[in-house]
Amino acid sequence: MAEALGLTSSIIAVVDLFIKVGVQCSIYCSGVKNAPHEIRQILNEADRFTATIKNLERLLAGPNGAKLDSSQNIRRSIGECRLQLIDLTTKLGQGTRLQRIAWPLKKGEMAGIIEKLQKHRDTIMSNLQIEQSALLLDTHQEVMSNKLIYAEGAAFDSPNHVNSDMCHPGTRCDVLDQIMAWSTAPNEQCIFWLNGGAGTGKSTISRTVAQSFASKGILGGSFFFKRGEADRGNMALFFPTIASQLQQTFPLTAPHIKAATETNPNIHNKPIKEQFDKLFAGPVKKISEHSELLTTSIVLVADALDECDNAEHVRLVIQLLSQAKHFTSMRLRIFLTSRPDLPMRLGFKDIYGEYKDLILHQIPQAVIRHDIALFLEYQFNIIRQDYNKSVPLDRQISLSWPSTQDFQHLVSRSVPLFIFAATACRFIQDRRIGGPKKQLAKLLEHKTGYVSNLDATYSPIVDGLIGGLSDSGRHEVSKQFKEIVGSIILLASPLCTSSLALLLNISLEDIENQLDLLHSVLYIPSDQRIPVRLLHLSFYDFLVDPEKAKQPERYPFWIDKLKAHEELAARCLELLSTDGTLRRNICDLQLPSTPRSKISQQTIDTALPPEVQYACRYWVYHWKESMCKIKDGGPIDCFLVNHLLHWIEALCLLGRIADCIGMIYELLGLLEIPSEWNACLLTLEGHRSSVNSVAFSHDSKLLASASDDHTIKLWDTVIGTCISTLEGHRFSVRSVQFSHDSRVLASASDDQTIKFWDTLTGTCTSTLYGHGSDINSVAFSHDSKMLASASNDKTIKIWDARAGTCSLTITGHTINVNSVSFSHDSKMLASASDKIIKLWDPTTGTCISTLEGHIDGAIKVWDVHTGACAAVFKGHSSYIYQLAFSHNSDLLASSASDGYVKIWNIAAGVCSATFDDRRSYIRSVAFSHDSTMLAVAVTRPRINIWDVFTGACKLTIPEPGYNLDVVAFSHNSRLLAFILNFWNITTGCCVATIRVSELARMRLEFDVTGHSVSTSAGSFTLQGMSLPQIMTVMLVT
Repeated sequence: MAEALGLTSSIIAVVDLFIKVGVQCSIYCSGVKNAPHEIRQILNEADRFTATIKNLERLLAGPNGAKLDSSQNIRRSIGECRLQLIDLTTKLGQGTRLQRIAWPLKKGEMAGIIEKLQKHRDTIMSNLQIEQSALLLDTHQEVMSNKLIYAEGAAFDSPNHVNSDMCHPGTRCDVLDQIMAWSTAPNEQCIFWLNGGAGTGKSTISRTVAQSFASKGILGGSFFFKRGEADRGNMALFFPTIASQLQQTFPLTAPHIKAATETNPNIHNKPIKEQFDKLFAGPVKKISEHSELLTTSIVLVADALDECDNAEHVRLVIQLLSQAKHFTSMRLRIFLTSRPDLPMRLGFKDIYGEYKDLILHQIPQAVIRHDIALFLEYQFNIIRQDYNKSVPLDRQISLSWPSTQDFQHLVSRSVPLFIFAATACRFIQDRRIGGPKKQLAKLLEHKTGYVSNLDATYSPIVDGLIGGLSDSGRHEVSKQFKEIVGSIILLASPLCTSSLALLLNISLEDIENQLDLLHSVLYIPSDQRIPVRLLHLSFYDFLVDPEKAKQPERYPFWIDKLKAHEELAARCLELLSTDGTLRRNICDLQLPSTPRSKISQQTIDTALPPEVQYACRYWVYHWKESMCKIKDGGPIDCFLVNHLLHWIEALCLLGRIADCIGMIYELLGLLEIPSEWNACLLTLEGHRSSVNSVAFSHDSKLLASASDDHTIKLWDTVIGTCISTLEGHRFSVRSVQFSHDSRVLASASDDQTIKFWDTLTGTCTSTLYGHGSDINSVAFSHDSKMLASASNDKTIKIWDARAGTCSLTITGHTINVNSVSFSHDSKMLASASDKIIKLWDPTTGTCISTLEGHIDGAIKVWDVHTGACAAVFKGHSSYIYQLAFSHNSDLLASSASDGYVKIWNIAAGVCSATFDDRRSYIRSVAFSHDSTMLAVAVTRPRINIWDVFTGACKLTIPEPGYNLDVVAFSHNSRLLAFILNFWNITTGCCVATIRVSELARMRLEFDVTGHSVSTSAGSFTLQGMSLPQIMTVMLVT
């Protein structure tokens, strides 16, 4: 820091001296005739030197000012410049002190001074460039050390590419010229879309132009998508990969990319839009402020967008890249290639008018024919030379091979697909199954007929595998082909032959024998540690074409994708389930707290070899692609029961724990739920006697239970443990209710008291006295300011919940009051007693209305505001037990002891349907929330689901083994509950079971979400349940 400050003071001195020189020169301008020319020279140099010094000052003031490793050279130049200027100002000062102003410098002396100043300036500038480059390199290394995760093998020059061919000299000249001209033209569109069908040479063109851009120093980054190549098959790491390359070619972006990664260490897991903004748009916008880069082109190359597995992500990226011209003034160019598939066309339609395109299959046939002929001529020369070098003179191929006719025939067969020509050359060159002459003859003799271009390309190769074999031999060869090659083309990430053999449980020899015949379509390295890969995606398209399934005799090598994925998933699970493959502490770590970063990759690879890593990462993917369901007792169930935690541990070691969450959700979506499957979620035990009431807190974190053992228990709804036991009542606790902020619990007891409890501490905060008999029910108003209580003393009391005082006693019932409930606006209170319901004003105690007047066999509908009887329905011949409104309020259902269920049209006042259930005692009726179905519970026991419009019985749910008292539909009309079984109405399958005491069988209803059920004993949910002793919860997800 001291050195930096010393340098700063020297700079200030130099600036002051240049100002002094300027002042002195102004004196000579007016007094000396021959001075102006030299004065202009020194003043111009002063301007240039000052600009350089300002750049130096900016660097010194920055965060890296103390890191100037070459500051000695800069300081020496500044010091010598200072001495030079001191000498100059001294001499200029002498000329002004004479009686007559005279120019003090000799002829040529000023030129020498300026030359020395220029040398000092050049030294400073060169050292500045060195320092900036060093700092940017440090920054780049820091970014890389921060592990900006990118897709390995995505760059055009990656050694992982199985096909690194460039355009043959003299071919694709017009296409390449158009692309190169576009990349440097100042007023062109920022996006160039090269599109064409499979095998038309898009990737070869991409590699060629990427190499050309790289050699010119303008390639910002490249990404070659490839289906089945892990991170290269999606957009998740597209922008991180581009950013990692961009900072190498354009180091000025490195600090900004570093800042983005430090702010967001998990930027690679962020949404694509955020990655674009932070890793690409932001850094490019920052460096565009440097004027020297305004005329520089930065070109991105993204090849084979159609091989990205998410079409919506492709459209998004196209849309984002089209914004380039809006956030930078630099010449930013993006070169994209794809097939003209519908998602691609839609993506570019979104940015219509904002891109330049070239369609390969619209290039004149004559041009394509010329290029293919040139390519084939070159390849045949190589094939001929290589063959002749390996055989005696008498077996060598003559220069006249192939004949003009055969050559032109092959050219015609190739047009317009370059992939045909390339595959044909590999096939002819493959010595494993014949010499070049024989191979060419096979190719030309193969009947094409009316087949697709891909069939014409690949059929000669695969058909040669079964030529001359018997039916049984053909079957055996095609079966092995499907097992081996079918797996290779469907792998989510390629494997080497040894790992493939272990995964498929096929001998390495069998795999190698199969692959020996397929070098023309697969990349099969001699090194067994290098993965086998597809040479071109079109071979995959050829093998899985669904049209071929209709003609198995003609296409014996057709791959059934669903079946092949299922087989791969099964192989993965078999491997992972093998003894010792997965286990606890697979890396034999000394401490379970060892950070992942401290475990060497070699240790991980030893514990989890490539085939095991693949199985861990992709067995879920293959099962999902097979579209199979997960069944109880099946291979997935068995694997997860035995190895779930081992599998998660392996994913942690592989740095893929984030993927685990998504895989679990995918598995949940594949569950097959049989009707007989019941899984107990939680059973809460602890009370010594019957549980009378349960209630959830409004934040769903607590469950309270009230028991005849005189206690209340608070339960944690997540883990099911008892948090506290609240003791203080002397007799049975009948009712519990939480305040709406979940901080207070009210309890009512047969000891004639109400107690308030602090739910955090479990302490009793107050006891309310006033009732003269057992208290049956308590209810908080929805603003939690009031508490209502109902008692066997025939009264209702309204309590101030904060003060704990009785603010009102309501009388009017002639016998026990069993229940109270506030309206949601807290303006009305309803109380229930024998045969009547009363509505009260809770602030005045005024009875708003009394609902009574029932007669046997009749139904009355009441207006709750006026208390008037709005309608009377007669039709039953005996006592009425159950009533239920439809949720659109148009219909009313009733059941009676006469064995009939009737549907009443409220508006018309007539019976619209009658259902006969006289063979059983009807216990409950309930409408579905879409008002189209009615559930009827009877004592046989069973439940009938009736169509309320047609009168037809849609479904009969079999007996659960006990009488049915209450039924209720969920709000989406998909679930039906009865004390308490939950049934899927579509399938008739029981999806959950909850058994409660007989006392709880008086009320049953779902909340609006379908996740919570209320009974007269309390409320509970179907997710995150915690229930008291006598409730056993059965839930199927």
